[in-house]
Amino acid sequence: FIKTENARESSSLGSVGTRDNNTTTALPLLIMPVTESEFQTHAELVKKYKQCTNDEQLELYGWFKQATVGDCNTERPGMFDLKGKAKWDAWKSREGSGKGTAMEKYCEVVRGIQEKYD
Repeated sequence: FIKTENARESSSLGSVGTRDNNTTTALPLLIMPVTESEFQTHAELVKKYKQCTNDEQLELYGWFKQATVGDCNTERPGMFDLKGKAKWDAWKSREGSGKGTAMEKYCEVVRGIQEKYD
């Protein structure tokens, strides 16, 4: 939260206050969507983090596939393909997320990995 002079005027998205005669007007902060270029940069950057956990790798995989392919369009792998099923499940769990959302979530995960391992 970014607090304004009047405590009742705050937003979970943040705000920028403007002051006029002891009143504060909360204005929403604009969040710029992730560009294709930023997404590709993060995709290249994450390759250097070989120590990622399986859960981190699956989260990255799910968001990457959702961002690049869209909703899961394949059958779930058979019962003996444990790795394939885990990857399919990670992708399928992102179903319905738009490309922009998926790219943003992917970049958030990469930034988290950077903070954790740098």
